[in-house]
Amino acid sequence: MSFQDDMDTVFLGADNPFAETISYTPTAGTITDIVAQVVRGAPESVDRPKADKSHHYKIEITVSKTDIPTVKINSDIVSLLQHGTLKTYHVAGVLYEDSVSYRLGLV
Repeated sequence: MSFQDDMDTVFLGADNPFAETISYTPTAGTITDIVAQVVRGAPESVDRPKADKSHHYKIEITVSKTDIPTVKINSDIVSLLQHGTLKTYHVAGVLYEDSVSYRLGLV
């Protein structure tokens, strides 16, 4: 099993209670429903390197590069349920990137 397979089937798989379906709209594309790990809450509660603590994101998501191969900051749009209501956010920053995923900050 590859790292990408692990990301897609384990980390973002149906058995992960923290994974949820969101709608992702890339700048030059159509809206797509994907599975992401969503972190809601105050930025102070999220453990990040010191350099990133100046950024204030309402929500952070981790997505697979299988679903989203490229990210366009301030242009891509994410829609997800927040307190039972569908809310729309812009991708404001890439907090982390590796060979299989992105961790994105939303505002």
